[in-house]
Amino acid sequence: MTVILNPKVKEHTVEDPKRACDFCQRTEINKLMSGPMQSLEDGTVHYFCMLFSAGLSQYRKDNEGILGFMPRIFGRSYAGAEKSNASSVN
Repeated sequence: MTVILNPKVKEHTVEDPKRACDFCQRTEINKLMSGPMQSLEDGTVHYFCMLFSAGLSQYRKDNEGILGFMPRIFGRSYAGAEKSNASSVN
């Protein structure tokens, strides 16, 4: 069970080929390998991809954004993660 402190965050339990992680670009949902897939606003991420992304920091409290990570910075961090091969997390 995943703890979601922000009621606006949606945890995805069913794979959707139209919804991919902003970091690894994968659509699979495997909590053991990638952590839960969660969305807020325009951002969709696997928890582990977000947690281990280079240059991404938790700027807020756990009940803001996705456990303190803000979706508006995902795009900027993805650009750096793409260079460092963030998909190796999976």
